[in-house]
Amino acid sequence: MGVIPEVFRSFPKVERSDHPTHSFGLWGKKGRSWSLNHPLDESLSDYYPLGKLYENKGFIFILGVDHSATPPLHLAETMVYDFPKQKYGFPMMKGGKKVWEEYDDLQYNSDDFNLIGNEFEKKFPIK
Repeated sequence: MGVIPEVFRSFPKVERSDHPTHSFGLWGKKGRSWSLNHPLDESLSDYYPLGKLYENKGFIFILGVDHSATPPLHLAETMVYDFPKQKYGFPMMKGGKKVWEEYDDLQYNSDDFNLIGNEFEKKFPIK
């Protein structure tokens, strides 16, 4: 993602989920348990960790990017739409060895995220 998320993830007690494309850096008393078992399938749906943040009224800090990179909007779209799935594959470390892992994930679509985010900011300005 960039320098800011990498610096955040280097802080003490910040846990990182191990998803190859949609990992999360989590800080707080539940960070460790929420970062474990981040499923490969439907990685931005109501499963760990994004759904757990939502369930528990957690916060997501987004800095230096536009709304096209806003994960909560993906969670919202999975609650509304029935997206088709697509097969993905990535090298991952398992048991100290690099392996090729395939999984099915939703075909997320962020085309309207800037429009949605800008409208949200107009109605709920940050103070």
